[in-house]
This record gives sequence, C-alpha cells and structure tokens, in this order.
Amino acid sequence: MAKSRFTGLVLAANVLSLFGVANAQAEKTFVYCSEGSPSTFNPQLATDGPTLIGVANTIFDRLVAVEREGTKAVPGLAEKWEAKNGGKTYIFK
Repeated sequence: MAKSRFTGLVLAANVLSLFGVANAQAEKTFVYCSEGSPSTFNPQLATDGPTLIGVANTIFDRLVAVEREGTKAVPGLAEKWEAKNGGKTYIFK
C-alpha cells in the first residue's frame, strides 16, 4: 500500500510540474483567433473584415462606436455630438 501511495504522489508531482510549465508558457504567449489573416496592418488601405476587425478595432479608437449587439451609435472618444446643416455637419465634443 505504501508503494502505491508513493507512486501516486510522484505522478501527481509530475502532473503539477507539467501544468506549471504550461502555465508559464501560456502567460508569455499571445493567441488571437480570426476568421482569416489581415491583408495589411494599415487599416486605411483595407476593406476586408479580418483586417478591419483584427487590426483597426484593436489599435485605433473611434469618435463614435456602435452598441454591442445593436445598431445604436454610442460615444467612443467623443463624449457627445450634434448634427447641423441637416446632418451635413457634425460637431464632436
């Protein structure tokens, strides 16, 4: 019985040490999942979804954003805005 208990402790120690190594590597690794590869890292030149979502959304802030799971415009960098000239001019604050 003592040998079985010792074998279990050694096995548990090995599993924990492997788990610790995996965690140490995971903390240093950045993983990003995307539907495809970005065509460029300059979103001003892009029209494809993976570039705009993967690059532009994570690097650049916008004056106005769209609410999550909706269609309403919500403040981004701008705290508020107003439209003038029948919607031809917008003033952001």
